[in-house]
Amino acid sequence: MEILPLPNPLSGAPILYTPVTESTMIDAKALLDRADFVSDYGHGTVVSAGYQTGGRGRYPDRGWVADPDTNLLFTLILEASRVARSGPIPLMLGLSVAEFLAKRLGLDTAVKWPNDVLVGDRKISGILCELRGGYVLAGIGVNVGQRVFPGELSERACSILSETGNEIGIADCLSGILVEASYRLTEPDWRPALSSRLHGIGRMVSAVMKTESTERRFSGTVVGIGLQGGIVIADETGVEREIVSGELSYDRM
Repeated sequence: MEILPLPNPLSGAPILYTPVTESTMIDAKALLDRADFVSDYGHGTVVSAGYQTGGRGRYPDRGWVADPDTNLLFTLILEASRVARSGPIPLMLGLSVAEFLAKRLGLDTAVKWPNDVLVGDRKISGILCELRGGYVLAGIGVNVGQRVFPGELSERACSILSETGNEIGIADCLSGILVEASYRLTEPDWRPALSSRLHGIGRMVSAVMKTESTERRFSGTVVGIGLQGGIVIADETGVEREIVSGELSYDRM
């Protein structure tokens, strides 16, 4: 991996790049296991790639589709103790992406709980976090220059290029998101900003919460984000419930 000559507002940590890899998340784990990680890398280190052969989504059967050298693919290594007092990290990073795209490119973005960024009803970015020791590994994908999405993704995904008609440098996109993240990850009062960009406010939603032995279902109207970072839905009687984990489906409008 080479070190890119880009400033990193997250502690000045290095931004690493490799042309092709199986997964930046795998590379980040390997880097974290090195004896010199704390001294030479540390909090805020970025591991990026031009192409991933095994990028994945939130669930094992969902991969991340991205053409080579076209989109932003990276894993951000965060020391948990330095961001734990902020909000839930996937949502904070989603907000960072959404704010950058809105401010820099004028896109009408929304954060879809728990880990996606949308333009309209189409996904433009996804975040996947894993905890490893005292660190959070946040894998982030942003569709920058993708022109065509295969199969059903053509109806559910978009890119900066498809939405604006303009090309933006992948490095510029990364730099802008890191600037936003450096602020959002230390923001003490995160709920107002997040709530203002929350996808689905006022819409009916069905939630499925599964464990190894049970499956619980709830339906209601999205009303906001709770204190634990879960999505809050109100049933037909007005009783509110915060869903902190599960799968959501939104009723068609």
